[in-house]
Amino acid sequence: MHAALIGRYSAAIEDLTVPYAKPQESGHRSAVRSLELSNAGAPWLKIETVADARGRRPGFTLARHTAQEVSAAAHPHELPRSEHSYLYLDAAQHGLGSRACGPDVWPDFALRPEARTLTLRIGTAG
Repeated sequence: MHAALIGRYSAAIEDLTVPYAKPQESGHRSAVRSLELSNAGAPWLKIETVADARGRRPGFTLARHTAQEVSAAAHPHELPRSEHSYLYLDAAQHGLGSRACGPDVWPDFALRPEARTLTLRIGTAG
């Protein structure tokens, strides 16, 4: 996250995830200050975050499939047709690495159990 540029970004839901050969969760955006979602091009939902006492903010993932559907599919064509979108708000995100095909996450970025408080302002966009 140290190399990320802070700014306002816009993307279609299909552009938020990577179409891997084996479906897997992707597209998490960390440290979100505000999120605005549209439905059929019209403003629909706005979420603003408040940093916790240590300055941390939640992240989000917006996807066409649930985490369970993605985990169950071995290939993209096995994903069910989706007419919905799924918004996940995460208090924290484990760092990069899993030892599945490379090194594990650096110890400083490993997610450890701890209590977190999310403060969100949820309203209609527009």
